[in-house]
Amino acid sequence: MVSKIKITKFKYQNLPATDFEAFFDNDFRLILFPSLFSYYTEVTGSIYKIATVINDNDGSRSLEVISKLVGKSSANQYLKKIKNYLSYVENKIENTSLNIHLHENTGSDFINEYINYHCIKEMGMSYNEVIKTISALKAYYNFLFNAGITEYKKISIWKENIEVARDNTKKRRAIKYIPERVRSLLLQYSKDIKSELLIRCGYELGTRSKECQGLMYDDFTYAKKPEKGIKSLISEMIANPEKMEFKFLLKAKYTKARAETGGQSRILYINRLLLMRFKDYVDLERPSNVETPNLFLKTKSEFYGEPIAKGEASAIFAKLRTEILNDIGKPSGLSVDNTYHHLRHSFGTDKFYDLSNGSYQNVGVDSAVMIQVAELLGHSIDVGKGRRNSSQEITRGYIRSCREKEELEQL
Repeated sequence: MVSKIKITKFKYQNLPATDFEAFFDNDFRLILFPSLFSYYTEVTGSIYKIATVINDNDGSRSLEVISKLVGKSSANQYLKKIKNYLSYVENKIENTSLNIHLHENTGSDFINEYINYHCIKEMGMSYNEVIKTISALKAYYNFLFNAGITEYKKISIWKENIEVARDNTKKRRAIKYIPERVRSLLLQYSKDIKSELLIRCGYELGTRSKECQGLMYDDFTYAKKPEKGIKSLISEMIANPEKMEFKFLLKAKYTKARAETGGQSRILYINRLLLMRFKDYVDLERPSNVETPNLFLKTKSEFYGEPIAKGEASAIFAKLRTEILNDIGKPSGLSVDNTYHHLRHSFGTDKFYDLSNGSYQNVGVDSAVMIQVAELLGHSIDVGKGRRNSSQEITRGYIRSCREKEELEQL
């Protein structure tokens, strides 16, 4: 699997030191050309476009290289798309004479097959995402062309696939529910217990990515009251073999802030099987010689023992999604537009469905079901002036998702 890793304060000749993203193969060997493209884009803030120039005298055509400024956000999107492409290349040419370090030798046909077959038909990528992918690959291969490394690559959507990509857009707009078989795939592809648990927290606890930081290993005080951390809950589980559910208070500082009131604390209900897996993580993976109170910690040497970043759960989901789509494609049930937040949405949908006993069509804004689901997710349950329309839209959203759940789970 291709990795994209940030290199900090890199300095070349007389250029100022800068941070940039470098690409590495599965054996942690540098993939040179995309790393150079990343560095060039970071330093210059520009990419190359290719224009066809017609000679007024004889009508002959030639290619002209034009430098164009590119924003930081667009450049970052390019690098993500290039990483996905390189992962595909690594998998596709595994048993051929090529390798990932010679990917520049692939022709336009190979690249266009990636766009038109893999992205559109296998991965179900939307039209806009396909256009972004094409822009990224054009920027990269134009860079190589300008440097004299490779010939010009003509990259495009085939005419017959334009409507297919647009249909993909329509289909994906509706699907946010991630069914159990897809959740199982995500767990199967997880490389360690921490990754597995971060995925499970999304659909079993309804956490946002940032909220995974707020799972405390040590006991803590909140609002002048003592609260149990995961360490104490594990001890409680061992002492009470019949107990199936345990309460953990998620502090407001880790939840989503609201315009009027800021974040709001809430109770997470941890089932026994999940807590047992937390114990496995503590026993087998979590750094034991640190004083950090958070449950989930980094293990890379330079950040060893620090709390995970607020976006780590989202990043792990995205990595697993890419691997699964590269291996299985659309039959996996995943879409390129699925995010970690959809696990949380699926948690809410499951609770909405179960609490309504499957009669979700009749659930109203003020119902006990809506109030319970709102409390579990940390949503506002105030449906007074100015909020009722929003609450109604949330209710309609869960009703749509329950229909998706019934279809996907074949209930």
